[in-house]
Amino acid sequence: MTPATDRSFLHEDNADLIFSPLEFRQLTVKNRLFRSNLSGMFDEYNGYGGHTRLNWEEKFARGGIGAIISSYTPVSVRGRILTRYAMIDHDDKIPFWREVGKRVHDYDCRFIMQLSHSGRQQDLGGVENLYKKGLSSTNQKDFFHGLLAQAMTVAEIHQVVEQFGALVVVDADALFLDQEVRGGQRDLQARGQRDRAQGAVRGEQRAVGLG
Repeated sequence: MTPATDRSFLHEDNADLIFSPLEFRQLTVKNRLFRSNLSGMFDEYNGYGGHTRLNWEEKFARGGIGAIISSYTPVSVRGRILTRYAMIDHDDKIPFWREVGKRVHDYDCRFIMQLSHSGRQQDLGGVENLYKKGLSSTNQKDFFHGLLAQAMTVAEIHQVVEQFGALVVVDADALFLDQEVRGGQRDLQARGQRDRAQGAVRGEQRAVGLG
């Protein structure tokens, strides 16, 4: 059987596919156009979002995008990668994200929040993290950037697990239909402290739906 090539399809065929619904297990997107997880440093230093981000996200939804993947959204100040990115570390941040969800849903656009913990990739953690090493699964510094890290204790792992797990529930109440988890969680999953925290890592995977 000869494999199909791009020339086997007309422009109309490609358009029909691109603008057809895409179904996941618990999420249906109206088309195959996704806005990637990008943003700018235009939120407040304390992690509150503002009109700039509201207008930024709504602009893509209004243009016909099927789903927007948020930039990384820190679950704690200790685990943020950069300052001036809207966080979701406290209940007082929920009204802002609820408004984001409402605005994009008005255009039948899905909003996928990317929950984040920096791990050792803490490029600009702010004064709150000054002289602190990034919480990670290892004491080894990053081989490329040279960022310093410290291995998390079991108690610290449990704390991060709880921060992620609590927000999975919060997001459902805040009109979001899906989450992506990145950052330090990935380190814990891949290179968890096997001797002391293997059970805690498995608990984290269950909490975020990865295991």
